[in-house]
This record gives sequence, C-alpha cells and structure tokens, in this order.
Amino acid sequence: NDFAVTTDVPDAMTYDLPELDVTDSTDEDEIVRAAAEAYLNNGAAPTIDAVDLFDRLNDGDDSTTPFVVSVRAPDAYAAGHIPGAINIPWKTVAKAENLAKLPTDQQIVVYCYTGHTGGLATAVLNMLGYDASNMLFGMQAWTMDDDVRVKSFNPEVHSFGYPYVGTAADGETATPEATPEATP
Repeated sequence: NDFAVTTDVPDAMTYDLPELDVTDSTDEDEIVRAAAEAYLNNGAAPTIDAVDLFDRLNDGDDSTTPFVVSVRAPDAYAAGHIPGAINIPWKTVAKAENLAKLPTDQQIVVYCYTGHTGGLATAVLNMLGYDASNMLFGMQAWTMDDDVRVKSFNPEVHSFGYPYVGTAADGETATPEATPEATP
C-alpha cells in the first residue's frame, strides 16, 4: 500500500485505566494468569490489516474509528506515521504515564515496523484490559516510502540460508534432512 503518512503530532489526552475484572482473586500471579487466559480466549481477532485500518479511519463513521498507536522509536515516528497516531515506544507501553494516554472505550490499533513488536505491545495491552489489535506487517504494509518505513526486509541480511524441501504452496513438507538441526 501507499497510504498517506504525516509528521503532525496529535494533541495529548489522558484517560482512566481500564478495570481488569477477570478474577475475584487478590493474588497477583492469579490475576496475571487469568488476564492472559481471558485475552487468549476472548474470540477477538488480534490483528487488523492496513487496508481495513485505512478504511475504518476514512469511512466517516467516528463510532468505528480506532485509536492508533505507533510503538516505533521516536525518530521513526517523527519521520512519518499514520495520521492521528500517537507514539509510545513498545518497551514503554505498560508504564502508567503511557497507559494514561490510551482510551478504555475505543479499539486501539498498534503498529510498529513489521508487526513483531506491535504484536507484543498488543498482547500486553489486551492483558491489561484494553481492546487492542496489531496492524499486520506494520508500517511495511502502510507505505512504500522507504524514509518512513525505516526498516525493511532485506533477504541478504534477514535470510539465513536454512535448507528446506518443498513449500506450503506446493503441498510438500520439510524433510528431516532439511531442518537446521540436521544440517552439519
């Protein structure tokens, strides 16, 4: 896709934290376990693709417009981001001052560079009681602008030459001699 990006930063707002009502227990370990179980079994899709997000941001229906969070580094956010997105670097998403920036009554869509750290931040937010989804493939799916994408898949750097036989597309499966463990 090649959707618009912006360098404008939206006005900051603050929100109350969500109520986490997953167990009657006061034991912290039980609360965390129950929150994880509730998230994994809530039936909601943990992801949204870029086209669906674009459509929801531009359909004119404010009731379905998600709150968008870039969990990329501040310099990557400054280079360009999804219009309306705020920036909370993924490693800081659970800090109280950052959680106060997130609404509890609106879906949150999280994105990063490729979808990996966005998925981690999304899981954390859902366990804390938010309704969050991760944008599949991150900024790579939103824009073709290499200055905004920042990090791109480079087969020469990100492929490790692991041997394999067949592909899912042709119905074949990997053989034991094709696994990295079996390769001398």
